[in-house]
Amino acid sequence: MGTPLQFSHLPIRDTIFLLCDYYIKLSLKNQNVEIIFRNDSSISFKVSSGTNRLEKGKDTPTGIYTVQSKSPIAISKQFENAELINWIGFNGNIGFHGLKGNSYYWRLGKAPSSHGCIRISREDGEKLYSMVKRGTPVMVVDKEPARIFAFAKTEDFDANKDILLNERGIYQSKILRQRLEGLYNGKSYTANFGRIFFDGNTILKPGGYSIGVAEMIASSQQPQFSDQLDYFTPDNSTTNKFMIFNKKDSVAKSIYISSHTLLHIGK
Repeated sequence: MGTPLQFSHLPIRDTIFLLCDYYIKLSLKNQNVEIIFRNDSSISFKVSSGTNRLEKGKDTPTGIYTVQSKSPIAISKQFENAELINWIGFNGNIGFHGLKGNSYYWRLGKAPSSHGCIRISREDGEKLYSMVKRGTPVMVVDKEPARIFAFAKTEDFDANKDILLNERGIYQSKILRQRLEGLYNGKSYTANFGRIFFDGNTILKPGGYSIGVAEMIASSQQPQFSDQLDYFTPDNSTTNKFMIFNKKDSVAKSIYISSHTLLHIGK
């Protein structure tokens, strides 16, 4: 039996499709946060993320999250009841906020300086606070991610085939983990299934999901030959259609993978 035919079209990523009109992208490398809109426009603000170089400090973790909470003023009991101005929490006790005074301003956009949260000027924090809502998707990146966001329309979602992310679940976590493993192992077209959608209203529990690392993606991917493949708008995701979503059951009980044999060259 010969070697399986492979695809080497790059870049390839695992795509999560957004039904909302904007999302937040935080770059730890560039120390800035962007609000990216469906119409391709964006607004950027300078920030300063967390660092483990501080006592009791930790690096801000990468991942996919949602805005979980908002408050004009939040109190940090961990750090001497410090006032966190225009608090926007997205991963438990990690979130965007301003502080009293301007002594931290000079580090914004330059270097991490917080104990884990994302510091932003009070002026920019007020703008960010007014523009986002609970449930807004948040992507925190450092290196080039293996998973990306792309906008889609409501009519693109097929309840019989696609997955709409819910609050959180063990099977949902397993599916998302396996999709990254498929990319890394060169089997994304054969192991991954279904399109993943985010509605922009669901609030994920703390911890979020991994964005993966692009440099770990296999340069060649085994193809899936099937007349069941269908697409809507240009799609960079690694998907095929071996997945059923039954609205009467949980996501966990409604997913199955049909056995499918790859075509090989030189049988």
